[in-house]
Amino acid sequence: MGPTVAKQLALAYAAAGLANAISLIIVLGSANANPTPNSGQEPKIRTLVAAANAFQPDEQALHDASHPDYSNPIASTGDKDWAALQAAVNQTDARIADQYKLRSAEITAHALEAISNHLAIIPGRKNLLWVSGSFPANILLEAVGSIDRRNESTQKYSAAAAQALNRVNIAVYPVDAGGIAPDAAIDPGRPGGDIGDPKSSLYCGDCSEEAPGTSSAMNVRQNARDTERMFADATGGLAFYGSNDIRGAMKGSFEDGRYGYTIGFYPDHGQWNGKFRKIKVQVSASGAHLRYRNGYFVEAEHTNSEKQAKAELQQATMSPLNATGLGLIVSGKLSGPAADRKVEVHVALDAKPLQLRDDHRHRKGILDLYFVQHGLQGETVAAESQRIGLNLEEKQYQSLAQAGLVLARHLTISPQASELRVLVRDADSHALGSVTVPVTELLGGMQAAPAKMALPDCANWPPSDKFTALNCEYLQSFFPADSVNESPGFAVLMKADGKIAFESGYGVRDLRSKIKIDAQTDFRLASFTKQFTAMAIMLLVHDGKLRYDETLTDVFPEFPAYGKQITVRNLLNHTGGLPDYEDLMDAAEKTKGQIWSAEKQIQDAEVLQLLEKTSQGKFAPGTKWEYSNSGYVVLGLVVAKVSGKAFGEFLHERIFAPLKMNHSLVFEKGNGEVANRAYGYSKKENDFVETDQSSTSATQGDGGIYSNLEDLSKWDQALREHTLLSEEDFLPAITPVKLPPGAGVKLAQDVPASLRGQASGYGFGWFLNLQEPRPLMWHYGDTMGFRSAILRYTRDKATVIVLCNRNDLDPGALALKATELIISVD
Repeated sequence: MGPTVAKQLALAYAAAGLANAISLIIVLGSANANPTPNSGQEPKIRTLVAAANAFQPDEQALHDASHPDYSNPIASTGDKDWAALQAAVNQTDARIADQYKLRSAEITAHALEAISNHLAIIPGRKNLLWVSGSFPANILLEAVGSIDRRNESTQKYSAAAAQALNRVNIAVYPVDAGGIAPDAAIDPGRPGGDIGDPKSSLYCGDCSEEAPGTSSAMNVRQNARDTERMFADATGGLAFYGSNDIRGAMKGSFEDGRYGYTIGFYPDHGQWNGKFRKIKVQVSASGAHLRYRNGYFVEAEHTNSEKQAKAELQQATMSPLNATGLGLIVSGKLSGPAADRKVEVHVALDAKPLQLRDDHRHRKGILDLYFVQHGLQGETVAAESQRIGLNLEEKQYQSLAQAGLVLARHLTISPQASELRVLVRDADSHALGSVTVPVTELLGGMQAAPAKMALPDCANWPPSDKFTALNCEYLQSFFPADSVNESPGFAVLMKADGKIAFESGYGVRDLRSKIKIDAQTDFRLASFTKQFTAMAIMLLVHDGKLRYDETLTDVFPEFPAYGKQITVRNLLNHTGGLPDYEDLMDAAEKTKGQIWSAEKQIQDAEVLQLLEKTSQGKFAPGTKWEYSNSGYVVLGLVVAKVSGKAFGEFLHERIFAPLKMNHSLVFEKGNGEVANRAYGYSKKENDFVETDQSSTSATQGDGGIYSNLEDLSKWDQALREHTLLSEEDFLPAITPVKLPPGAGVKLAQDVPASLRGQASGYGFGWFLNLQEPRPLMWHYGDTMGFRSAILRYTRDKATVIVLCNRNDLDPGALALKATELIISVD
């Protein structure tokens, strides 16, 4: 078994679901693997054999070297001197063979560890069916004398492989493809023994003085079968040999592992000295046959040395299989000109499996990261490592457990590199996760895209290029010095004639990870959400399930009498006169004390209950215009009631999924996660304080959506192309509400000052300014730590979107500054 054994194992294993277990099949071709015609192998097995035999030339040479021919024709002449010389030659061949056997054992152990790491994510028992004519990890050596045939190196590799398999609950079922043994010296019943047992027949303790070439204990086939039996016993599997019926052996393997139980035991002997301890399980059930691993090693506690971490990571980098002990998502993009080959790599890590230590209300641990660039032949052309210490408050840990831990690294990709492998290791548990990314995805996929996160050269500001000038102005106005990498910020999208002209991010998603904001960063939209709520209502009207003139009491019969005059249309265009639910919350808490908080947030159903406890609205429906969050919370409830689906589920099925807005969702705290999430911040003096959630952050129809620039660009395109509704059906959304002469108009206090002059009308979920030379439909969003704005110039086919995760910016002003450029672009 030669240097390519790891690749051989990777190519030749296939997974098949089986009752309560998952079974793997490994088929290895070798000089001794000659299945008989009546062995009944299936076509799939023949395919696996062919895959394994693709490596046979290299493997054949190594097999021949590790299995020398101890011929001694001179000995038959009776010449003792020549016989002694031949014995010396045989001894030398045996020593060479031993070195190859040690190498085979080492590679096989690493391969099994790689398979174990790769399958770590799959729960329950897994059966490894190993069909081979020459098991690659022989437990006995050939030479005598200076090399101990009970060599500790083979023991070490076998033990390491068995431990790795047991750690993820893999049982080995070796199947000897060599058929019926022709040598009577081979004992099919000979016990395999235990790993770690010095009295085991595996060590051949009674034959240490035999010369190479004897045909009993030194028999190659017997040695291989002993090794197979040893691996089976050590992992709770079963070895099959001494038969030409490979199909029957494989069937027996499947049947043997069909049912299993997991028994946990917690040793308290305190003697963690690395020795082997046997396990014995007894049951009283008559006729029951048990299969379980025969023992375990009392491993010493893991150390967190960087030397050990580096060794484990380097071994994992060469594995053809990715490790799944830690869940990873790796993405990357160019961070400068393509010719510079500089990329920014983001590693998103599932924080829940990390074994962090509790230390005075903090969670502490160590992560080791390894970034390895491989060439076309698998050689390492560049490598970088990083050790990160974690010291998280409980609140931070709970947040990361929900949202994931995102780490960033800037790399320069070597011209010789064809792939990048990213590995993360939990130093306390030694759990590994790895992902391999083709270099073409890092370098090629971003070249034609709009600039993202590119920081321009502003030394000679203002530059001649208009977009670069805007970039510089944003940077110099809001991010003094280098604080763009240390402060919350915003993302900007500019579209001309339906195409992206400018797209960039500034600042960071949160002050913990310091991941930069980009087009994939999800922001809370706040009242920007209302246009989606309005679209959901309009889709229900289009479906014939709802009418604009239906009243609150039509939908909610238990609603008080004042709801008989409030129509769905009134709620859509803010003329319903519903009381402000935040005022009702304040009134309730004045009499009952605090009821709601950032941890115990008010829900939509509670908003409806507060409204149902009041006896009248603020004004007669249709007589005034007053911005109403209450109205849009109720509209979200109308969508759920009429459709029979949760508000978020309806939006996903009818809007987000059809438009492939894959990262947009209605967020419910504790129910699902927001990928690439930005957290909201408020500016207090010279610092930013996280203000991501408030007591009203759980309401949905008025402001509960999270989305990003990429998805909102798709939304803009759908509005332009009338993908969801025809132009006629959508017309009410951009038709200003008609009010009686002298009717009062009250904008919300949080409307950006820069956009107040643009609010000459309101349709369904959109502010309108149709009197301007450039007709405009727009909306804003404002909540704790987040501000947003969308401006759509319908005649000019231009759109500007700004999303902020800090409360000291005016998104309207940022958008209008961009508009000055976008409208003038040819």
